[in-house]
Amino acid sequence: MRNGLIFFAFLLFAFAACNSKPAEPKQKEQLSALGLFEKVWETDTLLRVPESVKYDAKANRIFVANINGNPSDKDANGFISELAADGSIKNLHFVDGLDAPKGMGILGNSLFVTNIDEIVEISLSEAKILNRFKVQNARFLNDIDVDETTKRVFVSDMAKSTIHLLQNGVLSVFWQDTALKNVNGLYFYNDHLLAGCASGVYKIQESGKATLFIEHLGGIDGLEWVRNEQFLVSDWSGAVHLIEPGKESTLIFDTSADNINAADIDFNHQTKTLYVPTFFDHRVMSYKIN
Repeated sequence: MRNGLIFFAFLLFAFAACNSKPAEPKQKEQLSALGLFEKVWETDTLLRVPESVKYDAKANRIFVANINGNPSDKDANGFISELAADGSIKNLHFVDGLDAPKGMGILGNSLFVTNIDEIVEISLSEAKILNRFKVQNARFLNDIDVDETTKRVFVSDMAKSTIHLLQNGVLSVFWQDTALKNVNGLYFYNDHLLAGCASGVYKIQESGKATLFIEHLGGIDGLEWVRNEQFLVSDWSGAVHLIEPGKESTLIFDTSADNINAADIDFNHQTKTLYVPTFFDHRVMSYKIN
C-alpha cells in the first residue's frame, strides 16, 4: 500500500507522462510471527498495472483489477482479469471499459470496484457491468470492503480522508476526518470497520468516532486479517508487514529494491495464501504461509 507517499506516488505517475509459472528460486524464510512462508507462483506479465486482487471463495478464483495506464486517467483502458487458483490466467479481459480500477469487494453475485470517482458493480455470473454509482465530489476512490450481514459496501477516498457507504443502491458518507491522512486499506472486522491511514489502523465506530487500533507508520495499501488480532499490511513501495495491537510490526518481505511493488493484497484463509499485485511489475505473486 512511508508516510503519506502512496497518494503522492499515484499522482506522480498519473501526471507523468496466461499462464502461471513456478517461482524461481523459491523463497523460504523463518518468521518469528508467522512461521514458514514460501513463494508459490507468479503470473505471467500479461497483466497491466495490477492494483488489487480479490479471492472469490465460492468459485475458487482470483480477480485482478488492472489500471492499464495512469491511476487518475479516465481512459476506459482499465479491465478486470480472472485467474484460476493456481495463478493461471483464465480470462485476461473478464470485464473491460473501466478507467483506473483499484479496490474490489464481493457481495452476493456482484463484484464492486472503485473507478476513480465511481463505484462499478459487475455481475460475477454474466461478466458484465450492472451499475455505475457516481460518488459526488470524489477525487481518488481506492479500497473497498463489505459487510455481508448488512449488505454494506465501504469505499475509501484517499485524497479526501473520507469513507463512503453504498447500501441498497444509495450512497452516503460513512466517515470523514481530514486529520487522518491517506485513508486507504479497509477491512470489516468483528462488526467494526478498520481503516489504514498514514499513522496506523483505526477502528471506526458506527457513530463515526475513530480510535487508533494498531500503530503503523507508513502507508497502508492492503489490509488483511490473518488470525487473532494479527493483520497483514502492504506498502505500495514493496513491503508487507505483520502488525497487531501493542507490538512492533514484523517485516515479512520487501521487494522495493527490485522495483517490485506490493499494492492491494488479499489473503485466502482456506489455503493460508497471500496474493500480492505488483503494479508496475505487471504480475500477481502468491505466497504460502504455514
